[in-house]
Parts: sequence; structure tokens; C-alpha cells
Amino acid sequence: MNREITIDVLLGEEKEEKLNDRIFIKDQDEYPTISMKLFEDHINGKRFKSYEALYNEVLDFYINYTVNNKQTLTDVTLSSATDANQLERMIMSKIMMGGNLIAMNGRVGMANIVLMNPITQYERFYLSIENNNNLNGIKIITDHKIDKDKVIILRSETLKTSSTGVYVIKSTDNDQYFFKETNNWDKKIQWFYIK
Repeated sequence: MNREITIDVLLGEEKEEKLNDRIFIKDQDEYPTISMKLFEDHINGKRFKSYEALYNEVLDFYINYTVNNKQTLTDVTLSSATDANQLERMIMSKIMMGGNLIAMNGRVGMANIVLMNPITQYERFYLSIENNNNLNGIKIITDHKIDKDKVIILRSETLKTSSTGVYVIKSTDNDQYFFKETNNWDKKIQWFYIK
């Protein structure tokens, strides 16, 4: 509207007094706005050796985080009366609870990865796991490095779906990779123990 009035006055289609009809927005502090946050981070590349070494570095990162930080989920406690079906339901409920906490705190979505020891998967949690290591849409990744009594629940993202998380980017031009966690990435991880 202001632009049209000014143009009309300049072209002589309106009188100069019409400039007094223009509306100006007051100081922006009076009008709150929503805008994106942009973050910049400098990451040093590391020499790429193999995908197995990269996998181990990422897995060690998550395992070390669960060792050095306080967990928010309570543990699954076994008793002498706990049978296999009951134990499985307890573990599934705890995984879903952790996934919901990730969705609530991370504000992106529910967990989509569970890390556990193969012994945990096959001896304590074998009834609900489908053949493709998928549990209600959550991918199960097993590794012997994970404590057999620990279950780690994660939300994995891609650069297209989220701006927070733990990112591993491999350069296609040379033998380098970049590994970095962003602000608030820790809102996408939960874990508990089976005792």
C-alpha cells in the first residue's frame, strides 16, 4: 500500500498530501516474529579407513554417552516370577516409552533405531522380532560391544529431515569423513538396563 501511494505521487497521479496516508510499522520489538535459527559449525575431516571403522566409531560414541551421562528411563527389573512373555512385554513397553520421550523432547518424531546386544535380542526379546530385525517400524541393530543388559533407543535423521542429530558425512572426492553432533542431539537418545 505504501509503495503504491509513493509511486502514484511520483507519477503525478495523486497529490503530495496523500503521502501522509502511508502506514509505517512501529519498532519491531513490539511485534514478535518467528524465524529460523541458523547454525554454523566448523568440522575437521578425518581420514576414512573403512566403513567398519566408521561404524565402530559411531557405535562407541553412543555407548560412551550412555556410560557417562544420567539415564532418564527406569530399568526393567526381573523377578523369579517373570516369564519370557512378560519380560518381552516389559522391554517393548520400555522401548515405546523411550521412543515417545524422544518424540516429545526432540520434537521431530519417535525413535526409529534400537541398539542391543545379540544375546539380549535372542535370549530375552525373541518373540516380537520379525525376520528383518524390525520391531513395529523400529530397526534393531545388534552388536556385541553393547552391554548385554543395556538397550539404547535412538532417533536417526538425514540432512533432509532434521537439522539436529549426530551426522556422519563421507566425502566422495577424497578419503575423508566428517563426524559431528549438533546442538540438542542428546534429546534423541534414551536407554535402560534389564536387571
